[in-house]
Formats: sequence, structure tokens, C-alpha cells
Amino acid sequence: MMSKLKQFFFTPVCISCGSFFCGPSLFCELCYQLGIRDRVVEASESPFGERHQYLLEWKNGDSEYISQLVYRMKSDNSVLAWNHYADLLAARVHEAIDGRNFAAVVPIPSANTKSVHAKLLAENLAEKLQLPMLDILQKKGGTDQKSLSAAERAKVQNIELKADAGEEFTDPASRHRKYIFVDDVLTTGESFKQAAAALSSARNNLIATLFYRSKKGLGLH
Repeated sequence: MMSKLKQFFFTPVCISCGSFFCGPSLFCELCYQLGIRDRVVEASESPFGERHQYLLEWKNGDSEYISQLVYRMKSDNSVLAWNHYADLLAARVHEAIDGRNFAAVVPIPSANTKSVHAKLLAENLAEKLQLPMLDILQKKGGTDQKSLSAAERAKVQNIELKADAGEEFTDPASRHRKYIFVDDVLTTGESFKQAAAALSSARNNLIATLFYRSKKGLGLH
């Protein structure tokens, strides 16, 4: 109840049209159906080197309401929206893959240690796929990758196993395991690659995100 009151206090109107009939999605029903639902249904491509399942593509110069949605989602005032879109993402992944082919769901850590967005998505997805959720990665202290270029990000290995993760993930046998890595936004894909490297995981993993921010010239295909 408190999370509901908090979300509607900070976002009392539809972020597209301003209607007071704003639902958990942060949109009124009409704007959600016309501007979001169709894009969610169609967004099931693989733009990254490994398979990538996402809900919405966030394009440069995209309509303002997508940027507003990302802004609101990245705040700490939209718990209902996170649950809403986490359910949608979990349903999409469940339809697209066989969970039995993966060892676990792993949230990609944020530079902000208080951020729980990726973990929230991972927990929802793990429950849907009946897989364990392993919160075993952390970011090293240092430069926030948001301030770095794609080339600079590739040179910085700042994701590592937590001290209590266990030695099994550094064992050579772990390279045969496939994981579902979860994050809120994929841009360059460097965080995903570093997370996979930290787990000594081979290819054929899956990355699941709410948003894909397409950028030209970053080697995303």
C-alpha cells in the first residue's frame, strides 16, 4: 500500500498525456495501449552479440515519454511500475527460451550499491523460470562507467565476484554453464561482458533488460 501511495504521489498523472487515470505502468490505459503495448510486443530482437531479450528500445531523439519512462523507472519512486514491467519481461523471456538450458539468473551490479532494480527484475524472472537467482557479483570501487566512452569501458574490468560467492564459479567446469544476466538498460554491453567474464562463463548466455539504448558505432548487431 505504501509503495502504491509513493508512486502515485510522485507520478500522479500519465507521463504521456497528463491524464489523472494513471495506472501502475505510469501511463493511462489509452496511452499504454497506443504507445507502449505494441512496442513491447514487437521488441524481441537480438541486437547484441549474444541473445538479448528486451521490452523497449530507447532510441536517441526518441519520443519524450520513453525518456520520461526511463527517468521515472530509474528513480526510487516507481515500485509498482518495476513490478509491472518485470512481469512483462519475465513473460517474454519465458515464451522465448527454455529455462532448463540455463544454470541461474544473475543480476548485473550497479555502481550505486543501493540500487535494487536489476535484482528486482532478476528475482521476478527467476521465479517465473523456476531458476535460482544468484546475487554474487559486485562492482569494484572507482570510475562510474556512465562517464566513459565505449572504448574506455572496454578497457576497465570493474565487475567481480563477491567474496562469499564460492570457488565453484572460478572452476574451469563453470565455463560450460549458461546464465541469464539481468539489467535495466543495455547500451554498449560492456557490463554484460564483464559479468560473464567474472563468472568464467562461455558464450550462449542470455541478457534480459527492460530497455535497449541503441547507439550507432558501438559494434552492436
